[in-house]
Amino acid sequence: MNMVGVDSFLPDLRRVITGPLDIGMEEALFDACVQFCRQSELITLSRVVTDWTQGQVLEVSDHYDLQACQLLHITDHRDGGGRYQAGTDYHALTPNSVMALVDIAAATLWYAAEPRKDNGLVPELLDSHYRDVVAAGAAATLYLQPDRPWTDPRRGGEYQARFVEGIRQAGRFRKNHAAPEQVEYANPVRRRNFF
Repeated sequence: MNMVGVDSFLPDLRRVITGPLDIGMEEALFDACVQFCRQSELITLSRVVTDWTQGQVLEVSDHYDLQACQLLHITDHRDGGGRYQAGTDYHALTPNSVMALVDIAAATLWYAAEPRKDNGLVPELLDSHYRDVVAAGAAATLYLQPDRPWTDPRRGGEYQARFVEGIRQAGRFRKNHAAPEQVEYANPVRRRNFF
């Protein structure tokens, strides 16, 4: 996946707010990108794992610039097999790490991804299709900062509403135009013993 620097969003953000320094604007933009990716689950990726032994902990994302923010599910990679069950076959330790509870020969890990904070790079998809949404999220954060010369709760609320609507539209797009194994959550029937 192609990545771009968060500074590519600065011209759009400068059109809606003046006052903050560039470093503060870049931090707000990066946080808006992370929040957008987490809530919309727009960036959906997969990783194929072979010979995953019981007790072995894996990092879900194998992408250098992205980490998993939500493990969607794990499927059998061989012959279009079924899904592995959480709690029976694997245990998610964090959104980006998972441990096998049984030996798994081949699996595909489906996950929603977000940018890693280490390098300040974000997916190019956000830059090409959701620039205004990310800028609105950053503007909302900056306008809602207390005791600053640019503080304006009314405008912050307006930009927050735009940001939330953009997240909803992106999430709806992902759910409507993706394969079911990429987005659906399977809630398996669990047997319980009642005493």
